[in-house]
Amino acid sequence: MGYQDDPDAQRPSTPSSPSPSTPGPSRNQSSPNPGPNDPDNQAPWSNDVDSLDYVGSDYYPGYSPRQTTADGSHIGLQEYKGWLANNRTKGWWQALEKQYGSQFVAFMWHGYVTGMDSAKLWNEVGVRFPGYENYISSGGGGGGGGGYGGGGGVSRAEQIASAAAAIKDQAMTLGLDIDDGGILALAKRAVDENWSSAQLTDELLIDPTKLNKPGTYSQTIDYIKQLGKSQLINVSDDTAAQWAQRIVSNEMSIDTVRSVLAQQAQGEWGWATEGLKTGATMSDLLAPARDQIAAELELTPGSVDLMDERFRKMVQTTDAQGTARAATLTEVTQAARKDSQWANTAGAARRAASVATMIRKVFEGN
Repeated sequence: MGYQDDPDAQRPSTPSSPSPSTPGPSRNQSSPNPGPNDPDNQAPWSNDVDSLDYVGSDYYPGYSPRQTTADGSHIGLQEYKGWLANNRTKGWWQALEKQYGSQFVAFMWHGYVTGMDSAKLWNEVGVRFPGYENYISSGGGGGGGGGYGGGGGVSRAEQIASAAAAIKDQAMTLGLDIDDGGILALAKRAVDENWSSAQLTDELLIDPTKLNKPGTYSQTIDYIKQLGKSQLINVSDDTAAQWAQRIVSNEMSIDTVRSVLAQQAQGEWGWATEGLKTGATMSDLLAPARDQIAAELELTPGSVDLMDERFRKMVQTTDAQGTARAATLTEVTQAARKDSQWANTAGAARRAASVATMIRKVFEGN
């Protein structure tokens, strides 16, 4: 079958491979030679299929029907196709095949067929394809398990590619400004030092000034400040940033922040303790009073900021014993009408007209 007749065949868009090395004894001399339409016959044929340099066909780099496994079993073309198709789903493989072409594929197949030790294989890759690590940061792959080094028979290149993909994803999620070079350098460290996921996160958060893109870090800061505002407590930018850094690194939960703010609110608004224990916020408890202020001053409720001392003193009063308590709605109304802005409202004008009419009737007897 020719390449044009084989739907599974893929021609890599790579430069032509060099001619095979000097022929030598084959691994399986009893295997048949390729037929006239075999894709292997499209490139200069070599018996030396055991050579590290053997490429053979650009259609199936490194494959030959003469090849056998270490135990002498013949290797069929379908096995090769399955191996190649599986590897071509990996981002790091795609990047290296694109850069180094058929020579890379053929060499990796040789390593697979001969059962080459992983360390030896990747040392050889480093010699044959200098700078290969510079291309794997663009490869895909998942984030891996507890650590980024060792274990499972996974090669260092695969570990680095996996770590690089995880770093890129997490950097985007956090809003970290980091280029491909920085990602690759960090991935190599993660693999060489066998970082856990937590260690990687800590490293990405080491300089918060670089977390300047939209992401979970900035969103968490905003949310913390909103939680503070809901309890009528000002949370500084520095405090919000520190808490956000601990939250995104899983050292603190957002529930802890809620608890801290609720306790502070109880200290500030002692009379509201029971309400706060139910899970309500100070904004919830004072919403009716805020709406009353807004109505009297003819403002939108959202513009009445109870963190402003001007409005804050309208919603709380002191009883005869000097104990602070929530103001009643009548007291809130009276306090709002003492505000300078109330004099400019339509309600104040109507009230003034009503009083003037009443006075006139008293004096005129009508």
